[in-house]
Amino acid sequence: MIMEEPGDDPPPPASYRYLVEESRADGLLLATSLRIPAHADGGPLGRLTAVPHVYVNRRGPAHGNDVVMDEPGAVRLFVDHVAALGHRSVALIDGPSAVDTVHRRELAARRVCAGRGVQLTVLHADATEEGGWAATQRLLHRSAPDHRAPPTACVVGSLNQLFGVMAALRAAGLAAPADMSVVSLDEDECLAFLDVPVTSVAMPPAELGSAAVDALIARIEQGEAGDVMIREPMRLVLRESVAGPSADRSR
Repeated sequence: MIMEEPGDDPPPPASYRYLVEESRADGLLLATSLRIPAHADGGPLGRLTAVPHVYVNRRGPAHGNDVVMDEPGAVRLFVDHVAALGHRSVALIDGPSAVDTVHRRELAARRVCAGRGVQLTVLHADATEEGGWAATQRLLHRSAPDHRAPPTACVVGSLNQLFGVMAALRAAGLAAPADMSVVSLDEDECLAFLDVPVTSVAMPPAELGSAAVDALIARIEQGEAGDVMIREPMRLVLRESVAGPSADRSR
């Protein structure tokens, strides 16, 4: 299993071919989070096609080798929930757009919000506490010059960013959910023990891993290849960080 994170200098997939040629592995699970142009290079891809491989929770350069979670479905859960409570201006705070899951969430957020008449602000930042802090400050400050109210609800892509978002709201004298409702797209049981327990979307990572292994075994055994999207189980974990928009801040 090959894992690469934002900030790495990832080699093309063909660089790992030696693992198969030396009989050290029968196939590759590629768990890089990045949309890497080198992966679509005809040369490396041509060499990779002879190596059984599956991309885990990202889309590769060709159809038939992707096993992903339903990122658009997660975004819909957030938008539908807060829109039903009356929110009409929301924000997505997420990692760099080069991350494939981030790219898919942003596309889904723009599409879903447009369809529901909800105004959307998108901010990209490092997937760290500092990134969440900086993105929230940008979100609040961009509204100040025009005396416009910031969005009344935001969804945050990663747990580390979430901690920065909550800290930035506190530093600005804002409370969740009174001033801004907050939802995390990265579920963890620690969210239930924060000063304000945070609502989240629980995704199916265990099912993702199982499906990826099954897909790779099928390719090793020369079975039928096909992209797989894991939609279930996925649910909204309701806690105390979401409420209807304050009348003062939603005007």
